[in-house]
Amino acid sequence: MSEVFCFHPPYQIWLNLLMGVSLALAVVFSPQPAQTKPRSFSAQPTAETTKLQTNLESSSPDPINEQTVGVSPFQLLIPLSKTKVTVNPPFLRGKEGGEAGNVAPIIQNCMTSFDLDPDLGLVPSLQAIKHPLRFHPCFQIPPEALMQETKDKGQRTNDAKSPDLQAGNELNTVQQMTTVTPAADLSTWQLQGELLARGSFWGGNWQIEVDQTRLNRPQSWYLDNFQYFRPTPETDLIVGQQTPFWLEKGEYWGITYLQREGVEATAGAFPHVNPEQRLQTHVFPRDITGQAKPGTLVQLTRNQGEEVLQEVWVGKDGNYRFQDVPFGKGGLSAKYDILFFPQGQRTLNPEQQTVSFRPLAEQLPEGSVSWLISTGARRNNHRAFWGDFSQLIGGATLRWGVADSITLGVGLIHEQGWQRWGEFFFSPLDIPLDVTIAGVLGETLETRINYQPTPHLNVSFQQNHTGNHLQTHWQILPRMRLSARWDSQQGRAINLRGRFRQSANGSTVIGISLKRDRQLQWQIRQQLGNLEFSHRDRQGITQTRLSYALFKDISSQDKNRLNLAYQTRDFHQKNHLLTLSWQYQSGQRDVSGNPLWDVEIGYRMGSQGEGMKANLETTILPGLRLRGHYEILNQSSPQNRFRIELTTEMDGQQNLFEK
Repeated sequence: MSEVFCFHPPYQIWLNLLMGVSLALAVVFSPQPAQTKPRSFSAQPTAETTKLQTNLESSSPDPINEQTVGVSPFQLLIPLSKTKVTVNPPFLRGKEGGEAGNVAPIIQNCMTSFDLDPDLGLVPSLQAIKHPLRFHPCFQIPPEALMQETKDKGQRTNDAKSPDLQAGNELNTVQQMTTVTPAADLSTWQLQGELLARGSFWGGNWQIEVDQTRLNRPQSWYLDNFQYFRPTPETDLIVGQQTPFWLEKGEYWGITYLQREGVEATAGAFPHVNPEQRLQTHVFPRDITGQAKPGTLVQLTRNQGEEVLQEVWVGKDGNYRFQDVPFGKGGLSAKYDILFFPQGQRTLNPEQQTVSFRPLAEQLPEGSVSWLISTGARRNNHRAFWGDFSQLIGGATLRWGVADSITLGVGLIHEQGWQRWGEFFFSPLDIPLDVTIAGVLGETLETRINYQPTPHLNVSFQQNHTGNHLQTHWQILPRMRLSARWDSQQGRAINLRGRFRQSANGSTVIGISLKRDRQLQWQIRQQLGNLEFSHRDRQGITQTRLSYALFKDISSQDKNRLNLAYQTRDFHQKNHLLTLSWQYQSGQRDVSGNPLWDVEIGYRMGSQGEGMKANLETTILPGLRLRGHYEILNQSSPQNRFRIELTTEMDGQQNLFEK
């Protein structure tokens, strides 16, 4: 089906201006293409331990060399945690034939030159080991264990994951969903649809969603969503529907340009990219410093000291420093353990010190800066395909990392007049406290305070224009949690939830809530083998369900269940509904991950009548999904509901047929 749309002049001018400004911003602020990074290789040993065989007189029968892997062996990265050094007996003999001693102290001195790889951890530099030990290292690794990858010497311990964006200019996905609602008269049948298209253009991704209120009347169609997102490591360009970066609710259509200096952004959840989220930090590098006695070996570890990330020797000044330790969402950990070995004696139990830091997502490292500028208009209704645009809004903001613990933000926003905007973020080292203050200066500021004195207790407080909110979470037992909430508008509420596992095939989940009106709500779920029972009472609705898995086979992923459900509603008049149904989901999946067959057939009876109910969902062809729903509302006075949905999807990113 094709349709020609006539654009009204005001919308045509607005769209041309919008696209022109976006293209100009992208051209002016686009970074230069990155230089090609040198290639290196990482050796991923398939066995638990890789042995470096050292021998002055002979080498391994099948050594890895420049001809076998296309690179010098000294460029291979071997994870230290998976490496075991075995020295041949002739090497341990001194000049006079006696024992030459242990080579461990020599290797320990070499560890100061080891690199910290983001994937492998601490990796030995074979070139650095070669000269102190005066031997040529030879090692055997299966060729299939070599993984080629690109590394940057200055790369941090954990890189931010980039959004799933496609290069080039192409159409990647087209999806059409059609809903058919039959009626007695063929002319009164209702046809509704939703059209979705995704593609890539100019280094970014775009998505369009069209709501087809009346599928056979294109005049009723309207543009429900459009977004174009072009990210780079330092800049972002967002065009189309988005949310304000300030606390104002709602959405607007416009253009946002963002730039970062000295910070990595989080991955964008395209196609619903939020400018405020793109201001957040993915990896927060922070130096860890301290003092110890000269000659002490200090290790930076995680996982209770099992994994050594860095280690340094304390000099005469008595200071040590670990640079750019990653925290935040993309960090290795929020807590590290510092181990102290006096005089480098690893055989002794080391002293241990824990360093924890949970930076807010909005915080920036010291000296880092992020800023954005955004402009657009509210889109009020959908009386036309493009809608009606009114109330110009926009603003600009800048965030600056004053210190690793403090980030400040200032800006101007325009919405029914110009207003000043301010932000304050505070999260100190080794103190489990987070403070956020943001809002329009001169009005009620939004304040959020979070305190976590122990891993099992968390207290949070929030204040805004709606009132005050206090919430507490306490992990009483490993599988039991108590939550309490107080709200200045809604009163208090207490929740208790526990999960208990009796055996490999049995478990129990219990939840109890006490609301502000002293109304008690509860939920219980018991699973025992193939049988599962659940019961819940919430806001006047009581639901009880008994489910039994038929023909349960561990080797098969098919789900075949018999369900018996009973529900009561106590509002103006009490009513009840009893349903007996059979449900089947095939283990075989289509290319989109949906079950090839999803069927439910049942019979319902209650205070409003009785009748059949059936749901069917299947993939007819790759990319063509069919959904059907049929029910009889009242058998005594037959009222049938019948609905068909047909969804078509073309995905250029994957094969049509699952292998």
